[in-house]
Amino acid sequence: MKKFLVSSFAAITAMMSSASAAVVQIDAFSTGWYDSVLGFHYAWSNTTAGRNPAFGSVFRDYFAFDLSSIAGLPGNVRNVKITFRDIEGKYDSIDPTETFQLSSFEGDIDDLISENFTGGADPYDQAGGLALYSDLGDGDVYGTRVIKKPGATVFPNGFTVHIMDEFTMALSSSAVDNMNAALASLDQRFAIGGQLTSLSDRTDFEAIFSASQPSFGGPAFITVEVPEPAPVALLGLGLLGIAAVRRQRLSRKA
Repeated sequence: MKKFLVSSFAAITAMMSSASAAVVQIDAFSTGWYDSVLGFHYAWSNTTAGRNPAFGSVFRDYFAFDLSSIAGLPGNVRNVKITFRDIEGKYDSIDPTETFQLSSFEGDIDDLISENFTGGADPYDQAGGLALYSDLGDGDVYGTRVIKKPGATVFPNGFTVHIMDEFTMALSSSAVDNMNAALASLDQRFAIGGQLTSLSDRTDFEAIFSASQPSFGGPAFITVEVPEPAPVALLGLGLLGIAAVRRQRLSRKA
């Protein structure tokens, strides 16, 4: 009987571990961009990635997430996807496609979201801002996406823009590993850097998410696949039921 219960427990545990996963959505709590010349930081509402001739620099954007809502769930994160909402951001390039790359952020998230690198900050930390800019594109690659130029939207005054559509990217196993490491840390926050890797040698505007605006829930969210919580009580009842059936069969044979 004891041997039977042990093997039954192992079988039920195996079935539970292979159960369908739960999918949890987590909105970005902070987003923005850093520029390549001044280390300037623009937070939250605009996530432009690419070249801006008005600044004479290149922008890299970021998306930060608080993972504490899934910290109590059993097991590790299995899969991660990030969705960029339709936030009226423009595709601002004469090229038919641009390549958007997501990378790990290895630095301090408090520094990343700090206002110490914005105009008017006293003192203004240019070196720190430039270091953060570099960090947003120099880490592990989480994924790339070729963005096609959307169709034109023509306003009554004749002004034409190419408004970006919502899209989703699956993140790499490296992103999953880093997210699980963040969950195991005291901080439990996770950040992603974004950049265009297809920039030309021109000096004109070449960017995505240009003039993006705040939206409900923020510009982006991740969907995280985690194991569903195991019903321990149900496991116990199942074992008791198996034991009862086993006893009945043994008594009949006797």
